[in-house]
Amino acid sequence: MDLDFSSQSILMKTGLLCLRLTKNYFNEVSSIAKKQIRDNINVRDNNFKLKELENYLELGSFFIEESKKYYKIHQFTDESDTNVHCFVDKESGLVYKPANRNSPNKKRSYQIDRCVDCADWRGYYLSDVTPQ
Repeated sequence: MDLDFSSQSILMKTGLLCLRLTKNYFNEVSSIAKKQIRDNINVRDNNFKLKELENYLELGSFFIEESKKYYKIHQFTDESDTNVHCFVDKESGLVYKPANRNSPNKKRSYQIDRCVDCADWRGYYLSDVTPQ
């Protein structure tokens, strides 16, 4: 499959969005666990969570699945399951919240550049950034 320059750019930005989301997830989860350990809250569970993050690098990670019209961004939630985080239009680069696992909610769209700049793993940026 040959990609033109704009298609390559959209795919690269989609990859950057995945990296940003993954980094945000690991930073937030490990920061919360470390703070709770310092505060002596659920120490055993939080130590387990930190070890889990260190040893199972895919947990919480985001990845791209390609379909005919969209790049679908998923998050690993455990060893065998994923959640759909968003859809990126392969031609326009517009980002959509999921309507369900297989299709985007096209009521509001967001520019991928803006999403990469302010992405958070929980998806708040898909509500806060200025829609297209």
